[in-house]
Amino acid sequence: MQRDEVALLDATLATLENAALGHPALEHIRLGLTVRSLTARGRHAQARDILGSAAASAMRTGTGELALMARASAASAILLEGNALQAERMVKDALAEAERHHGRRSVSACYCAATVAVVLYERDKTEEARHVLADRLDMLKLSSPDVALRAALCHARLQVLGKLPHEAMAFLIDMEAHFRRRGIWRGMAHMVAERQRIVLAGGDWRHAQSLQATLDGLAHDQTGAEPRAAEIVAIAALSRARLLLAMGEAQGALLALDAVRATATALGREGLMVTTDLLQALALDALGRRDEVIACMEPAVATAYRLGLVRTLLDEGKGVRVLLGCLPRRRDSAQEDYLAGLRGMPLVMPAAGPDRTIAAAPQDGLTELSGLTRREREILGLLEQSMSNKRIALALNISEFTVKWNLRQIFAKLGVSRRYDAIVAARRQGQQTGAG
Repeated sequence: MQRDEVALLDATLATLENAALGHPALEHIRLGLTVRSLTARGRHAQARDILGSAAASAMRTGTGELALMARASAASAILLEGNALQAERMVKDALAEAERHHGRRSVSACYCAATVAVVLYERDKTEEARHVLADRLDMLKLSSPDVALRAALCHARLQVLGKLPHEAMAFLIDMEAHFRRRGIWRGMAHMVAERQRIVLAGGDWRHAQSLQATLDGLAHDQTGAEPRAAEIVAIAALSRARLLLAMGEAQGALLALDAVRATATALGREGLMVTTDLLQALALDALGRRDEVIACMEPAVATAYRLGLVRTLLDEGKGVRVLLGCLPRRRDSAQEDYLAGLRGMPLVMPAAGPDRTIAAAPQDGLTELSGLTRREREILGLLEQSMSNKRIALALNISEFTVKWNLRQIFAKLGVSRRYDAIVAARRQGQQTGAG
């Protein structure tokens, strides 16, 4: 599982199929791995049957680290299908128990935290998601590919939501290198695709095309029947559809989405199917095929409502918001309330446009301050936004202690003793050096 080789995992599990492992912890591990394998191949109903069986009862109630990790693995598998509501019910209590019994930085707590954070982000509970991930990303780098890549994407999206797109880009580049070193090509593809979403939101088509070439190369190299191969091909096709939509080539986007839909259907990825429907609706709208737009949007919204998806819709941008406003009222009052909430929620990404680009580094008066490290400049920039130490820690995924230590260094270097004075001194120095 750590190497993302489901076929080899299946073969190994098959040798233990009728074996009594003789210890509950080993049974928990086997159950978690079995569910992960089944969901990777799209056999979600079989996975649910196992999770609800008597054999899984000890896992559902156990408080040992391996039992809690098995619960997190099962929730992660459910999330792979796209069901945020079911994953949330399954893993939030597991995280609380892991922290209570084993500590916030324990392996089980960090493992549970990755899935909880993704669910909270999807449900638009972004502050809670930041708190869950804070001071844990270093541990999550060592987790299984599914856990590591989901945590990385969640952190990057939270940074964009916090108006830190450059930090998000730097983080994704670092994680791309991390996955490349481990030979986890699926993780690498997700990081590149997320970078492309950020630069497309800024209108930088040239950079987006370069990133698409990288994705196409990764997809071209995939062979065999491993689920990861199909997922990488789908990631590249989905990214190509977004790029073509941004460039006004809606017909080409529809062709690219056909490949994504085939993978979503084969692997039972309902969340991916919702995204495919949304992008198809945008393409149809660009082509003036309004009747087909509504026919595409209605099942997407119905499925998203059932699965508890929120940011999956909002993260596709202003175009989706406009299409949501065109949908007729529904008889189901709860679903109508859900739809009304979507229409009124803030977007994560800025609207795309040819005049907007993501620069290589922040262009503010703090960028060129001599004597301050990159981290100190980041903290100073957030300080200027009147953020508390806790908010700064959450935004940068560091501890409050680290924030306080860096603030002491900043005060010493600028010759001040207060936060406000530090901001004034930094701006004055920036003006004197021509950075502003």
